[in-house]
Amino acid sequence: MDGIKVTLKADGTFVEGDRYSINAVRTGAEDLKRVIQDGDQLALASPVRVSPADSNQGTGVATVDITDTSSSAFAVDGELKPPVEIVFDNADPIRYTVYDMTEPTNPVPLDVGNGPLVNQAFTSGEVIILNGYDITIANQPSSGDRFSFEFNKDGISDNRNALKISNLQNTKVVGGSDYQDLYGSLVERVGTTTATAKITTDASKAVMDTTANTKASVSGVNLDEEAAKLVQFQQAYQATAQLIRVSQSIFDSLLQAV
Repeated sequence: MDGIKVTLKADGTFVEGDRYSINAVRTGAEDLKRVIQDGDQLALASPVRVSPADSNQGTGVATVDITDTSSSAFAVDGELKPPVEIVFDNADPIRYTVYDMTEPTNPVPLDVGNGPLVNQAFTSGEVIILNGYDITIANQPSSGDRFSFEFNKDGISDNRNALKISNLQNTKVVGGSDYQDLYGSLVERVGTTTATAKITTDASKAVMDTTANTKASVSGVNLDEEAAKLVQFQQAYQATAQLIRVSQSIFDSLLQAV
């Protein structure tokens, strides 16, 4: 309803009188609170560590993007299941094999469901999709180059997660726009709507005042005008009373003369 999908689930049954109120997050900002007191508790490091071999001769650079932390690769806390190693051979064009390094002395080709990753054609920058994370190797590795991937225990000098969070401000994640653009658009829309409402209110008030003044000029009571009329009526009454007094005096004089 109105763009919102609501799903109700209950362990038991609903009973008459049960109510559920759904509101906008009106108190979202005031409900925020700090629960971490130590910066070391911030998960700024990526859970997978990349270690190029010291003997590497090529220019290859490997990076990791985590795609699903709930996958079996991260099922055991503090471990990557299995740790893997990518080894390049001397074929032309160069190729690579991904090894399961659960037993370092007996590595076996890794199989993520589509067959063992053996003698794979290498393309610089192409994504290698594994279980819960993606590997990208850029530039040009040489024959014999190796890259190891294991759980990033302690994550010393690693802020890859923090950088990804920071980059979200310029990533088009909502309706083809990034957070920064959406925020600016929201502020602009609120400001425009507020200014329009104020102008409309002022215009409506001006119309109302003009209408009220027009009505008052036609049918209303003007206090100054009414006060002037009262003074006129008072003077007319006093003049009439004086005329009656003079008439009474003349009438009395006539009666005495007779």
